[in-house]
Amino acid sequence: MFRNHFISHSNSEGHRTYLLIFKRDCVDRYHPELHLLDSRIKLTLPPPFQEDDFYLNILGKTSVSGVFGIGTKNVRGGSNKVKYVLWNPAIEEFVVIPPSPDELVPKHPRLGVFHDFHGFGYDQVRDDFKILHMDDMAQWCVGNPFNGEELYMNGACHWLVKGKHDQIFMMSFDMSHEVFFTTPIDERSDLDDGYLTGLNGSIAFITNHDKNNIFHISILGELGVKESWIKLFIYGPMPSIDWPPIGFGKKGYIFFRKIDDELAYVDLSTQIIEELGIKGEDYCCYTGLYQESLLSIGGSSN
Repeated sequence: MFRNHFISHSNSEGHRTYLLIFKRDCVDRYHPELHLLDSRIKLTLPPPFQEDDFYLNILGKTSVSGVFGIGTKNVRGGSNKVKYVLWNPAIEEFVVIPPSPDELVPKHPRLGVFHDFHGFGYDQVRDDFKILHMDDMAQWCVGNPFNGEELYMNGACHWLVKGKHDQIFMMSFDMSHEVFFTTPIDERSDLDDGYLTGLNGSIAFITNHDKNNIFHISILGELGVKESWIKLFIYGPMPSIDWPPIGFGKKGYIFFRKIDDELAYVDLSTQIIEELGIKGEDYCCYTGLYQESLLSIGGSSN
């Protein structure tokens, strides 16, 4: 009963599903493209991102008040330099994020120092956007932010992390109060077998049970409370689906890449797989939510 009510009451009105896809040309250069799947409209990336052969990341898998936090780094070469902008595609406005003070300090060329940002969100108290960079992660194992593994929802950034004794947690950072907290996950799973996503406004955790493409889908009732995870679905086996998912969309759709490279989504209300008619390579396509806004980025306090 609860499962049917949860799936049938979507809170994604006004949202659109985007597809970020990297297309490779005949000389193996990558060209990122951003599409709105509902209208099949291709968005023109802002000038800092109109070059070829770079990797693009949308922080948090979603827009925030109509604004994307996006980053890029070179596909080839040993450079660790990254570039980030805030971008509102509806009004074609973008703001380049300046380098942090730490980036301006010269480093020995042999040191593998990375300046990737790990989250993007909105501070409701200060009426401001925030970009999050974590330097010291000695206690936790966190995935590469350019793999699209972080999630922004309900005013906080969330990641799957591995702590002591290989225990899996969800780590969260409240953007308004600037505090970290963790939520244990009651699943025996490796980071590679778990996926954090959004589902109808709730945080969802998906596991590839025993690596046999039987997916267990749970939603979180309360941050920080292990017992509030509610298992909604056990779905599968789906032998034609490649793991992990490539993202989520409106109406509770979860998107995957099939083993023949066709992109598809699962409608959890019907448990039917629908193809998009688009092909995508491994780790070269991601989906998420976009909500249009005509508010200028400068409309916030900073």
